[in-house]
Amino acid sequence: MKDIEVSVGRTGRVTPFAVLEPVVVAGSTVSMATLHNQDQVKAKDVRPGDLVIVRKAGDVIPEVVSAVPEPGRRRKPPWKFPTACPACDSALVRVGDESDTYCVNPACPAQLLAQMVHFASRGALDIEGLGEQRVGQLLAEGLVRDVADLFSLQVSDLSSLEGLGELSATSLVSAIQGAKAMPLNRLLVALGIRHVGPVAARELANAFRTYAALEAATLDELSVVVGVGPVIAASVYEYVRDEENRLRAQRFAATAWPSPSPRSSRRSPRHSRIVPSSSRDRSRVLARRRRRGDRRAWRHVAWFGVEEDVLRGRG
Repeated sequence: MKDIEVSVGRTGRVTPFAVLEPVVVAGSTVSMATLHNQDQVKAKDVRPGDLVIVRKAGDVIPEVVSAVPEPGRRRKPPWKFPTACPACDSALVRVGDESDTYCVNPACPAQLLAQMVHFASRGALDIEGLGEQRVGQLLAEGLVRDVADLFSLQVSDLSSLEGLGELSATSLVSAIQGAKAMPLNRLLVALGIRHVGPVAARELANAFRTYAALEAATLDELSVVVGVGPVIAASVYEYVRDEENRLRAQRFAATAWPSPSPRSSRRSPRHSRIVPSSSRDRSRVLARRRRRGDRRAWRHVAWFGVEEDVLRGRG
């Protein structure tokens, strides 16, 4: 192991990782492996220069398991976790009893980069041509400072960038604008709301149909959505009421989004995914849904309006 460094993710979580001499692990060559968090580094007592055991956690993510004792070799001093963010120099903090360390600066460039890459990723809005290198270029040129800025980009903004001619710039702007056709659940995933994965995002989208309705929902209304529960509900409730997130939603709506449907933004009680909190009633509802299957068509209202027919479980 040559060194230990840290990376800053889209939520601000700072993760230590090992920089390795290239080594084949489970059929592929790896040169980096996660160390998870500060406590794991201390517990495993791995240090730069150590010979280490590496495996793929879940057969996917390389991780350092432990150091291999080497009698007679003098080890380097224990590695110390940084106290300042390597990207923005803000102080790093640990929240409550959590084992993770965070950069709490919302303007941290590393967080902004990771947020935009996630926003455009295949599991989110799937914006072709907007990978890490391109996002980094947009940030460096000052063309974007938030994901909402993406939808204001013009071909003239992009065509002069290195590696982008007018044709490529036109394709990228078209791909960005085309993301507006994605269903609401994909937007909720793209926003990176804590604890909200694809399943919870789909259930929330089915229940509330528009982002505006989700914003207006009470904590109780969020909590009784199938597959959500109190932890996810609290996270969504806090997210949509955060002033910065409210302003972002307003900017989304202002950049030529489709106008809201004249009908109610909530689904009718008959089709609502919000179910009774009684365990007996909940079981009956879930049993009916299992018998019905997941291929039934329903009406979906995307983002800020516009109805379209989709199949449950798709998109």
